[in-house]
Amino acid sequence: MKIAVNVMTRGSSDTNVLPDVMHKWFGPNAGLPGTTFQVVFEQSPDGYILSPLTENHERKLTLWERYPRAEVPKYFGFEFAGFESQSGVVTRPGLILLFATLDKTGMQEEHRYEDAFLSSTEFRWQSQNRTARDSKMGEMIQNHRAEATHVHLFVRPTAKVGGKTQPFMYCGELEFERWEGDKPITVWWRLATPVSANLQTELRIAR
Repeated sequence: MKIAVNVMTRGSSDTNVLPDVMHKWFGPNAGLPGTTFQVVFEQSPDGYILSPLTENHERKLTLWERYPRAEVPKYFGFEFAGFESQSGVVTRPGLILLFATLDKTGMQEEHRYEDAFLSSTEFRWQSQNRTARDSKMGEMIQNHRAEATHVHLFVRPTAKVGGKTQPFMYCGELEFERWEGDKPITVWWRLATPVSANLQTELRIAR
């Protein structure tokens, strides 16, 4: 379900057993107004496993799944602040999130960064025009391995379809290869996991 799961049945029965499950896990107050209880859906080869949320659960991004931009920081334990919700680069100590839209049609000239997959394992990314190599951002990029900074890539083919804002596909972690230029910097990144063949056309990877 996209919004809510409110019915759970057992076998061929039509009886809704979800209230019984919730009461077993959380007690007789489960479901009453003013109460909040959290559960986790975990994918398995046989479907989804539902269980109460515990400290043993950790929210993890799924490679090649799509996520609304606003949901992404929750997987890293923070919320967007100010204009971060519109920025192509979001940083935190030990973390860089890169958001790239491949189709720049309709964007202002200064925002048409040269972002593209060069192959299934290489991504070219361009910084904002004001970013210099010797800036804090430039140093984070070049030294991310030495400083244990993790770089994660999120890509969408186009910003909108039919007027609807599109989510970003999680492409995994990146490793710095090389860079050129200054203000802006053009960076070549190596993907930790190659793009699968069934996604290469959508992500505009030449075969």
